[in-house]
Amino acid sequence: MLPEAQKNYIYFANEKIFTVTNCLKKALFLKRQQGIVYEHGISSVSSRAPIILTKRDKSNHPITDSS
Repeated sequence: MLPEAQKNYIYFANEKIFTVTNCLKKALFLKRQQGIVYEHGISSVSSRAPIILTKRDKSNHPITDSS
């Protein structure tokens, strides 16, 4: 479990990438478990092709909790 102040950040290779809502954080974590890395902006940090996540993307593709 991350410290309270860090819970709203996605970490990749121990680097803070961007802030997210709890619902989005859950979805990103599930995708990361599947080998899909979401990053804010274009980055060569990952050998996998980064998926660009913008505010427009989030509004066009709302993430819902289906559990």
